[in-house]
Amino acid sequence: MKICMISGTFPDLRCGVGDYTHWLCSELKKYNNIELTIITSQDPRVKYIEDIDVKPLINKWSFSKLALLLETLKKEQPDLVHLQYPTQEYKNKLMINFFPIFFKLIFRQTPLIVTIHDAKTAHLLNKLRLFSFLFFAQKIILTDFGERKYLCKKFPFLKSKLEVIHISSSIKQYEFTQEERKEMRLKLGVKEDEILISHFGYILSKKKLEIIFYALRRLLDEGCKAKLLFISSFEPKHNRYHYRLQRLVNQLNLNQYVIWSGYQVQKLVSQYLFSSDIGVQIYQDGLSLRRSSFIATLEHGLPIITTRGNDLPQGFKDHYNIIAVSAGDVKGLVDAIKELIVSKELRERIGKNTKLLLQDFSWEEIGRQHLGLYGLRL
Repeated sequence: MKICMISGTFPDLRCGVGDYTHWLCSELKKYNNIELTIITSQDPRVKYIEDIDVKPLINKWSFSKLALLLETLKKEQPDLVHLQYPTQEYKNKLMINFFPIFFKLIFRQTPLIVTIHDAKTAHLLNKLRLFSFLFFAQKIILTDFGERKYLCKKFPFLKSKLEVIHISSSIKQYEFTQEERKEMRLKLGVKEDEILISHFGYILSKKKLEIIFYALRRLLDEGCKAKLLFISSFEPKHNRYHYRLQRLVNQLNLNQYVIWSGYQVQKLVSQYLFSSDIGVQIYQDGLSLRRSSFIATLEHGLPIITTRGNDLPQGFKDHYNIIAVSAGDVKGLVDAIKELIVSKELRERIGKNTKLLLQDFSWEEIGRQHLGLYGLRL
């Protein structure tokens, strides 16, 4: 089977969906009955994968490039087209949203599958952009059952085409020794008697990450010895929200307790997570399994404090494999961190129990589920 994957981003462009596409295709290429072509953005940072035809063709995802996209598909003659949405490079251009309509007019017999990485929490205008995918794709892949529940409620007649395949981490878990862990903590300025709390993922205003800094200030005032590591790109000169957080850190006198890693390669991200004691992954709408940053923290065995929505995802239990607090609850976050700081046994138990969840999040399992959706047998 010849599959054409369309993704606006691909490594080394900074975008979680691009990383996801890379890992998915790297898994799918292991199967001899699949031939893969990837159409992505025209950028010198795009890297190539052995045995996969990577085509960095589109310099701007506007209507002026629709003909090029369709002509490329005509030349490729794929048996199936799989589109990843959204990505950062699509930006606010509407071409990719109208693409399914033109695609089905020209390729009537070729199945179109779309993976939608964000539906429930998308801005209203971005939700409207999903209509063409929902109605013209043969199948829609969602990465979380909460996303499927949301769309089924809005469009019950589309229920049969909505499938859930979890994502996995785009960060490889490297092996490090305890000596390397100790050396990294010293390099970060973390003393032996200090707890290292980490947050991994994009620093976005919709996460309302201010709560973590207020919690850290209270912990320090109460005598707890801790430092906070943000594993993410951090550009306060170019990003207003980053600038506001930097000002907040100054106002709370936290400069010597907060570490900004900046954008880092995968191995260093893995080492940062391995060197941490507690993970704090908060989201205003509650925990969702569509977030690869959470999955990465989970895979590294950290005890994680996160936020609860209406329900925790299936398989997650408070104080068993995570600790859940309410969004915006500074005191709740402080109490949860203190509980983990005080009890090393609790940290180890929760970290150990997270390992039991990982089978559903392996790239091997994700690849198998995609094969089934493509109609292929192992």
